[in-house]
Amino acid sequence: MPNPVRDYNAGVAAAKKALGKDGHLPKPRVDVLKELEHAGKAMDKLNAMRGEMQKVTIEVSGELAKVKAAAKLYADMIGNDRFGLDPKDAKQKKTIDEASKAMLDGLGAVEKDMDWFTDHLDRLDKILVNLSAMDK
Repeated sequence: MPNPVRDYNAGVAAAKKALGKDGHLPKPRVDVLKELEHAGKAMDKLNAMRGEMQKVTIEVSGELAKVKAAAKLYADMIGNDRFGLDPKDAKQKKTIDEASKAMLDGLGAVEKDMDWFTDHLDRLDKILVNLSAMDK
């Protein structure tokens, strides 16, 4: 894992060794170590947010799965329902078919929507996992 404080200090030490007693490093206009300290604090905030986001994505994934399951269950019911109409009557059969198709199309779209959201959450989770490497 990168360690910029170590790397900076090693660079300073090697430069001072190379310069010996005759030369000296110029004073930096901005204190690099102080800026690294600020960056470290910002990284701590990022890591805390990342951890919280991972918890929330797990929760959201579970809720999306519930919605998809509910839509599928309702679609199974719709596929076998006659809506209180008589399928032997031609006009009512047509109404049953239209209502079934409309509901099945809508519920199928809900299932696809949940898949889309889940796919995007999976992508976010991969990013969050990659960010967790910065915490080690």
